[in-house]
Amino acid sequence: MTLVTVLTAASYLLVTGRFARLEIDEVETQVLRVHNELNDTIATLEAIAADWAPWDNTCRFIQDLNESYVEENLVDATFTNLRLNFMLFFNNNAELAYSRFFELNPDLPPLDPEAILAEIGRYPALLRHTAAKSRVSGVLVARGFPFLVTAHPIVTSKFELPIRGTLLLGRALDSEEIKRIAAVTKSNLAIHRIAHPQLKVPAATVLSALSETGKIRAEPISAQLIGGYGTISDLNGDPALIIEITRDRNVYQYGLATWRQNAVTMFASSLFFFLLIVLLLDRSILNRLRDMALRVNALASSVDASGRLEIRNFDEIGQLAQSINTMLESLHRYHSMQIASEKRYRQFFEEDITGDFLMSLDGRIIECNQAFARIFGYASAEEVKSADKERFYPSKPNGKQLLRGLLREGRTEGIELELTHRSGRPIYCIGNLVGHLDDSGALKEIGGYLFDDTKRVLLEKDLRQAQKMESIGTLAGGIAHDFNNILSGIMGYTEIALSEIPAAAPAAGRLQRVIKAAHRAKELVHQILTFSRQDESNSRPLQLVPVVEEAVKLMRAGLPSTIAIRVRAQAQVTIMADPVQIHQVIMNLCTNAGQAMKKKGGILTVIVEETTLDESFTDRYIGVAPGHFARISVADTGEGIAPEIMDRIFDPFFTTKGKTEGTGLGLSVVHGIVTRLNGAITVTSSAGGSRFDVYLPCSGQPCETKTPESQPIPRGKESIVLIDDEDFQVEIGTQMLMMLGYRVVGFTDSIKALEYISAHADQVDLVITDMTMPKLTGIDLTRRLLDQKPLLPIILCTGYSEAVSAETASSTGVRGFIMKPIVVKDLAGKVREVLDAGTR
Repeated sequence: MTLVTVLTAASYLLVTGRFARLEIDEVETQVLRVHNELNDTIATLEAIAADWAPWDNTCRFIQDLNESYVEENLVDATFTNLRLNFMLFFNNNAELAYSRFFELNPDLPPLDPEAILAEIGRYPALLRHTAAKSRVSGVLVARGFPFLVTAHPIVTSKFELPIRGTLLLGRALDSEEIKRIAAVTKSNLAIHRIAHPQLKVPAATVLSALSETGKIRAEPISAQLIGGYGTISDLNGDPALIIEITRDRNVYQYGLATWRQNAVTMFASSLFFFLLIVLLLDRSILNRLRDMALRVNALASSVDASGRLEIRNFDEIGQLAQSINTMLESLHRYHSMQIASEKRYRQFFEEDITGDFLMSLDGRIIECNQAFARIFGYASAEEVKSADKERFYPSKPNGKQLLRGLLREGRTEGIELELTHRSGRPIYCIGNLVGHLDDSGALKEIGGYLFDDTKRVLLEKDLRQAQKMESIGTLAGGIAHDFNNILSGIMGYTEIALSEIPAAAPAAGRLQRVIKAAHRAKELVHQILTFSRQDESNSRPLQLVPVVEEAVKLMRAGLPSTIAIRVRAQAQVTIMADPVQIHQVIMNLCTNAGQAMKKKGGILTVIVEETTLDESFTDRYIGVAPGHFARISVADTGEGIAPEIMDRIFDPFFTTKGKTEGTGLGLSVVHGIVTRLNGAITVTSSAGGSRFDVYLPCSGQPCETKTPESQPIPRGKESIVLIDDEDFQVEIGTQMLMMLGYRVVGFTDSIKALEYISAHADQVDLVITDMTMPKLTGIDLTRRLLDQKPLLPIILCTGYSEAVSAETASSTGVRGFIMKPIVVKDLAGKVREVLDAGTR
């Protein structure tokens, strides 16, 4: 019966397969004919355009739009004879110069010129030609209605350049045209839009099948109907229409009926002979074997190997029973030993705190304990064994070298491995590996254990980064004082010069540009001090979303039009930060993203959302505590970051840009700001783009809504002593203060200044002193002056804030603190603030 069943099944597959193949081939041929007919129709349109576009009369018309051309050529008969629905004339600026739309069939829905023109505008290649004989043809879908179009450049009959414009012809692929094609190809044809409800098979299924087999596919829809499908692409090469041809499965049904008749006859004959043979076997052998089987099943169901079979005689069946009894004795003995051994092993394996495992040579986990599953973020060992082995390895390890080492030494101890957590983050482990060999000495499996060392590795990375930033910060701070002194000279002399010339003078505009450039230099110093964590910030409760949206709005003008920007604010969160710092973070990250997409364009996505970080995340970052955080995500669709430079992207002055495209400070500034705000920054990258995630702790404090009003520059008449070890600083400061109405005495020697103030204590209303000076620093001078005159107001100036801050200066008695470079407005406000505070 088995042989008959196999033969019947084989004949079924052969018969139905051959007949089904014949039907499929025929339907696919019809689909191919429809494709060819559509191509012939487009070729006809191209031939018409090839006659009209390189015509001297058309050249003159596109230049002067003469009425005689329209009256003689663009008449109803032309459209009827050529079967055209529209002729469009565009000038060489791709602007529509003349259009004529014509209804070939009044019974069909009218044309929608606005939709057609709007859709044409989406394909610049239709209207931009670089060669006199170029052409662009294909399918255009306007509001779901398809057209066959062709576009040719308008030139002279000798094909002389330049190109005067573009002639675009179109024919609607309407029901009448589809009937004509169906008649030519002799098929039951329907042409649908993608996802059209009248499709007998869902569009997604059709497109998926066509993506595997090509442009044509035929398959049975049911036992009575077969369908053939093909796609028609639009001008971009994307599927726009689906060709559907259906026909009855007459050939298949005939073959199936023939097979049924033969199968019934064969089965009836086979069943008779089968019953006869079974009757004979049952009488002589099967009864005894059935009795033995019942006894064996009873022993098996009891899970007891101590039972035995009864032996009635010693023929072949009796000898089989004796062999089974011998086997049962051995099984009983070894089963007891196995239960005890497995109990000891399982207890040790499951309770071990290290991640124990056994894996195949290709990296697949065969067995593991709960600790191993926990390391990789899985709930159980069964989940680990069913997971894709590629998920564990971020890159393919040097497997051949590892296998050679295991074959040679038998084990490898203390190996450091970078693996991948279930969430996708890297984990760093230390482990021992042992090779398991077969009887021939070949390696068959690898066993071992892992210890999760991720926390130590990540803390070491953060520590190295912090040390690197501290070293660069020390260098940056060292030059900040001198650089700010230079900027003070540039800005001070420029402001003084600007005040001495008329506002309408040409030089005034140039001096304003000098001040603007100096402010940019000041911001550069501010960036250097920010990433070195030496610059004071004005942190306050801040609504994050408006600041991010404002920064992105500023970035929009600086990015090319090929880059689309998407902003999604999914939560209104408050943080403690300086808005200038948040601006720097967003603009630096967006600038880098724009640079990554500069060549090919793409999408820049900025997302603000609220999240909760637990210890498993925060333990990897110094100074970050678990809790509620705002997450700012900046993602691009650029080329991604090369793996070999990923560890260096936050290094100061490291950049992959050209010499004129960047300083390498952007990501260093971002890292410095985020770290100072007790936050964290992560980056993921692939060939399809990069994503930076900035985590900043949320604040429960209310935000200030008061906006400071613009105030005039305050003035005064008091007597001021100005001290700085640089001659030009004293000169600039003196002139600024005198411009504001004050009486000023300047010194470059702090000892002489101390002697003067001691001799004229009653005549001095305020002292302004630099911090870094020889002989006496600003703090030392302050202490001596306050010993003589405790109520004397003193303002301390510095270009570098590491040695002293506003808080430390205030603790020595200083009334005011100001950072260089100093501009007139800041100096006037601080002087007036300190003097007025002394009078209250």
